[in-house]
Amino acid sequence: MNMMPRTQILASAIVTTAVIAMSCNGAAQTAPTMDSFGCSSFALAELAIADGMPATDERGDSPTPKIADNASCWIDLAAVPGPDFPQPTWVDVRAAADARAAPIPGALAIPLAELRTKTFLQNTSVVLIGSGRDDADLARACGELKLAGFQQVKLLRGGIRNWVGGQRPVLADAGVLQNLDLIGPGEFHRQASGAPWLVLGIDLGSTEGPTVMAALERIDAGDDVARALDAIGRRQAGIARMSTSERPNAIVIVARDDASATRLRDAARNGRRGDVLILQGGMAGYQAFLAQQQSIAAAAGKPLVRSCGSG
Repeated sequence: MNMMPRTQILASAIVTTAVIAMSCNGAAQTAPTMDSFGCSSFALAELAIADGMPATDERGDSPTPKIADNASCWIDLAAVPGPDFPQPTWVDVRAAADARAAPIPGALAIPLAELRTKTFLQNTSVVLIGSGRDDADLARACGELKLAGFQQVKLLRGGIRNWVGGQRPVLADAGVLQNLDLIGPGEFHRQASGAPWLVLGIDLGSTEGPTVMAALERIDAGDDVARALDAIGRRQAGIARMSTSERPNAIVIVARDDASATRLRDAARNGRRGDVLILQGGMAGYQAFLAQQQSIAAAAGKPLVRSCGSG
């Protein structure tokens, strides 16, 4: 697969930066305490990752931890003692709407952006529970928290998806939890370049993948769902033999289009394929998302990058 020119990579990164900055400006009204987890820091890190440059803290007083350096942050649910034993402090860092829709009994609900200010947790064993779709953000946050003095912080591999799969309690009915295996194009675009995921393209043919899918592994299943599931199962078996530090957190399935994605989603659910995320809309939906964001960036004329809460 041909690599995209540097100018296209930068354009894609600028689109991501503009989208993150705009969304963070809205979020700043409810979460004004951002400091080093500010929207500009995340946006700059996205730009750096997309262009292959090292990420640095925009303030210049300390380096931003590289995501790859934080592999030791992740922990499997099976490695945590069961409910009958002393538990770490569970912290639910999902988006507020997700945390309200499916609260976790006994967990502290603290937005990721505010966690660094909770100094009472610095000397406590803490495990963060994310959405399972926010792995790049969590890995970066883990490194920043350690620099800030949170030396016992861990990240739950698979987030709420594996929490539910491990039969841990959640105050929500099955309907609320049924879409934990879906990831939207916007989430995928923001996270994929830095998340510890294995991305599998199923029956994409000669479709050119965007830069963020440079590491995508293609599988030709001949539009046979059973063959696709068998290939996914073999990848999962290989992952199970990996060391904890090498193991991907999830397999992300990129189908050709929305209909193909729906078929694979239903088959994966029926086949009880855990640790699998399905990209909503498939490759066609993702490319439509990118085209829309490029149009927004072109209309704006320049990336709208500024810190959360700034005027």
